[in-house]
Amino acid sequence: MDSLHLALVAGVIVIIGGLGKIVRSRRLTERARGVVVSRRGSQPVFRFTVPGHGEIEVRSDVGHSWAPRAGMEVGVLYDPDDPHRARIDRWDLSGAAAGAFLVAVGLALVAGALLA
Repeated sequence: MDSLHLALVAGVIVIIGGLGKIVRSRRLTERARGVVVSRRGSQPVFRFTVPGHGEIEVRSDVGHSWAPRAGMEVGVLYDPDDPHRARIDRWDLSGAAAGAFLVAVGLALVAGALLA
């Protein structure tokens, strides 16, 4: 497979992955208050309480060097059908933002391959 075909395939895969992140983030419809309890690398681990489910602890799947530190109170968005599917309610830690970035990168790869 030559480099153009490889770029095209990679672009399509990245676009699909980005769209998947966007779709998964749209399931997070319930809000709660939580607290960051630790960090694993650049990923914050946070805890929040869900009525009927008790206390839930989740490691964010998105991390940054400027992510919330242990002890900080945070807003949480979670999936009411699966409260362990949750994220900190910040645009820069959202799956939708990461998904949109991946879609843009994928489109750039596809466009580059098609225009070459």
